[in-house]
Amino acid sequence: MKKVLIITYYWPPAGGSGVQRWLKFTRYLREFGWEPIIYTPENPEYPVIDKSLLKEIPENLTILRQPIKEPYRYYRMLTGRKEAVSVGFIDSDRKPGIAERFSRWVRGNFFIPDARKGWVEPSVNYLSKWLSENSADAIITTGPPHSMHLIGRAIRKKTNIPWVADFRDPWTGIDYYKELRLTEKSDQKHRQLEHAVLSESDMVITVGKTLAAELAEKDAKSPVVIENGYDEADFEGIDADMDSGFSILHAGMLPGYRNPQTLWDALSSLCREKRAFGSDLKIKLTGKTDSTVKDALIKSNLEPQAVFSSYKPHDQIVREMMSSQVLLIVLDPGERSAGVLSGKLFEYLAAGRPVLCLGDTKGDASELIRKTGCGVTLEHNDFDGIKNQIQAWYSDFRKGRLNVNDSEKSLYSRRNLTKRLAESMNSLISKSTEK
Repeated sequence: MKKVLIITYYWPPAGGSGVQRWLKFTRYLREFGWEPIIYTPENPEYPVIDKSLLKEIPENLTILRQPIKEPYRYYRMLTGRKEAVSVGFIDSDRKPGIAERFSRWVRGNFFIPDARKGWVEPSVNYLSKWLSENSADAIITTGPPHSMHLIGRAIRKKTNIPWVADFRDPWTGIDYYKELRLTEKSDQKHRQLEHAVLSESDMVITVGKTLAAELAEKDAKSPVVIENGYDEADFEGIDADMDSGFSILHAGMLPGYRNPQTLWDALSSLCREKRAFGSDLKIKLTGKTDSTVKDALIKSNLEPQAVFSSYKPHDQIVREMMSSQVLLIVLDPGERSAGVLSGKLFEYLAAGRPVLCLGDTKGDASELIRKTGCGVTLEHNDFDGIKNQIQAWYSDFRKGRLNVNDSEKSLYSRRNLTKRLAESMNSLISKSTEK
């Protein structure tokens, strides 16, 4: 059996979407002739903890750990925050003070590519020694944090082992990149490192075709698309009772810049027009929700219908998806949403409930929704389209026939996607052997 060393910052008990992709690949790689070996921090600072994911780690899996020095505790000391930091979530709760603005500037200009850069050198030293005593046929790094790629790059130069760089999200194209308050020199450094990773890695894989095209423009060699997918095992044997009301669930964090105001306007309009609709409606927001979203719901007179809850363990949120009447996904406004194909969408697909996606109607998410028939995609500001679709689904709900006829979703099962990953790595190894 061939061996692959996977370098990942996120690993159980980390919660959230960042951990899911490689935990699931690891779960099935052995079926396709690859033995995974995990390298991850010993003492990471995760924004979300989900101990339910620990049970999904394969038996007898080799997990290598080394300490990491996290700078975020100094950030919390400086800003007075107590919670763990999620870099991708820029709060709109308040105007950032001097300390927070200074902290963002330090983060963007001194920690390139990210706050885990200090783990690169000790990791390279540790793994170089480990690989001199143990074998590996391939190395995979997954980012963000993109510091993981710098570890892989250095190991590739030292060992000549084929290296695969996995981009779950963009680097300089990420939605919060502009919030890092970068100097021209720092921006240039980010782009130089990004180019080095893309051009020097033996293979680049990513989650969707739009991001693959963007990475190709930045000199990635024929990026391979392997989507996030869903794990059939997560949905098997779950007896989820449907909500009695007309529930709309948004699972995951909802920052202020994604606030779906037009949806709230449409729901508010239907509540005014139909008393029964207002009585049946339940808006479930599970995960970190920005205060501007909560304020928008209050101003739209939807506070009585709104239910907020913090992050839930993955097994609980799966049950919540399966019991909700409609599943909501809100992509970034404007052109940024075209290439977004989050893991949440695939889990929505597996849950078998109608999906309302707000975002680019010509983007990757919209294409997948059309292909599978799991729901509809509408532009953020399409008031009439949103209202009419909600009204149609509510009518089906009242008649007891709100369902979807999804097709081809098995293409996106984690097992099938892992098979594609294994085939890509087999091809890479064959080419490396021929050289």
